[in-house]
Amino acid sequence: MQTRQYSTAPAKNGLQQVSLKLLMILALITIVSGCANSPIYHKYVMSGQVVNVDGNDVLVCVADTSELDTTHQFEVSRSVFINGFTEEGDSLYRRETVGKLRLKEIKDQHYALATVISGEIKKHDMVELSSN
Repeated sequence: MQTRQYSTAPAKNGLQQVSLKLLMILALITIVSGCANSPIYHKYVMSGQVVNVDGNDVLVCVADTSELDTTHQFEVSRSVFINGFTEEGDSLYRRETVGKLRLKEIKDQHYALATVISGEIKKHDMVELSSN
C-alpha cells in the first residue's frame, strides 16, 4: 500500500498570482509609454533619427534644437547588413554614409525640418551634425 504525503505549506492562491502578473504588466506598459515623451528618451534613444521623409523634406529628431540654425548641415548614415563571411566577434553591420541634409526650419525643442542636399534618405536613418 502506498502512502500519500501532503504538504503542510500553505497553497498559493491562483488569483493572487494572476493579479500580480497583471499588475507587473501594467506597470511595465506605463513605464515604457511614459518614456516616449521624456527628455531621456529623446536624448539617448531617438536623438539623431530621421522621423519622416516627404520628398526633399526630412523631419529629424535632434534632441535639442536650441543651438541650431539654418546654416547647419547633417551627415546621414544607415546601418547595412554585411553579406558574406565575417570573423568571429566582428559586427554583422557596417555604418554607411547615405547623404547630407541642411536645416530648413526648427519645429520645436526636439524636432527640425531639413532639406536633402544629397543622397537617398529613408525613415529611421541616423543623422549627426556635420563638422563643416
